[in-house]
Amino acid sequence: MLTMFNDESGSAMVLVFLVMTIMIIMTTSMMAIVTNEINISKAKADVVQASYLAEAGIENVINVINNRPLAFTNGVEDFINERSSNLTSILYNDSTLGYNYDKDDDGSIDKDDIQRNGKVYTITSEGESNGINRTTSVDVEIDDLNAFENAITAGGEIDINKTLILQKPFVDVIGGQVENANNILDFKFSKYKKIAQVKDQYFTSINKFKSTFGLIEGVTMPPGVVYIDNDLPDLSFLIGVKGHSKEKPTILVIDGDVKITNFLSSGGENIYFIVNGKFELKYSTTMDVNNIFIYAEKGVSLRALHLDYSGVIMTPESVTLRNLDLVSSDVTYKPIDIGALRPIDQGWIDIKGYQYN
Repeated sequence: MLTMFNDESGSAMVLVFLVMTIMIIMTTSMMAIVTNEINISKAKADVVQASYLAEAGIENVINVINNRPLAFTNGVEDFINERSSNLTSILYNDSTLGYNYDKDDDGSIDKDDIQRNGKVYTITSEGESNGINRTTSVDVEIDDLNAFENAITAGGEIDINKTLILQKPFVDVIGGQVENANNILDFKFSKYKKIAQVKDQYFTSINKFKSTFGLIEGVTMPPGVVYIDNDLPDLSFLIGVKGHSKEKPTILVIDGDVKITNFLSSGGENIYFIVNGKFELKYSTTMDVNNIFIYAEKGVSLRALHLDYSGVIMTPESVTLRNLDLVSSDVTYKPIDIGALRPIDQGWIDIKGYQYN
């Protein structure tokens, strides 16, 4: 009897040992599985975080391209031609999310991180999170925007009256003039129209336009696109009217011709005219304007006793300048805010899809 009891007691201990061993193995396995899942989740989170940081780098470049495209393209050209470039200071900021552009040890951007093939720029950005690295690249096609870097760019001729004896132009163009240009950009009027309609700044009646803004000398117009779906045979009611500000100019789009005739003076500032016709100033005493952009599909003609123009003039046709007094006038180049001028889907800049490595 005692022998039988001892045998059963030993069997129970073996059974308990087996059960405990199985439980330890199961617990260890479960812990390994949980730990592995945690590591996988953490690795996935690091991959996502690294991807976000890489994308943040790309987004910063795209923001610069959208708002300061010439600063970007000119900076890249400096890199390509091994000249000093301010692109690093434009794009890189140590405090911004911790991303970089596969930068060198000294913190500068290597020119290999921004490649150009014709009009297509390939930008590469790298993000890192806990040792996990993700690289993102994007192709951006940018049209030739150099027409914005001249005081006057015309697809036709630039005709400026000259003194009879010395044949010296009565109008000094300061900042460059290019005629017979082939890089005049395409302005899509339908895009401006859509934006103005959304913001309730679209007008088919000149009287409605006048009554809305109460246009008298010194009035400041709103920022953004204001669209007039009509010719303006007499623009004298806009004399002295100002655009919103240098930082947020008024984009005044006229779907037709613009004529300003027979008045004493023309002033104004911070207005970008986009005209689906001809822009004509005739028989004015003076034209004294600052930070003005004029684009006209069918040419620009400015005839005044004295011209003092600061900004940019652009047309696919010809430009005529007539200074009617004996004192030389000036048309002076002033940089234009291309970001404010360009609707999102205007074109000029085409951003392709992201690619991940």
